[in-house]
Amino acid sequence: GEFQASLGLAKNILATRLRTLVERDILKTVPASDGSAYQEYVLTPKGHGIFPILVALRQWTEEFDEHPDEIATIMVDRD
Repeated sequence: GEFQASLGLAKNILATRLRTLVERDILKTVPASDGSAYQEYVLTPKGHGIFPILVALRQWTEEFDEHPDEIATIMVDRD
């Protein structure tokens, strides 16, 4: 719910996009870490392989965007 609200997407749009990422083996669902009945989405090895591409796209945007100070993304690799 918090993730959906922070993205500003309707639940059905987010659900469709997440389902597509699971179907394409970028994400997988696992039981929630808090023991609840919910499921969490985690990156697969294929999903982890996207990280360098996202970093490169962000660097490109920062270099060529007219307002790089307005870029509102924060990239975190918790590992």
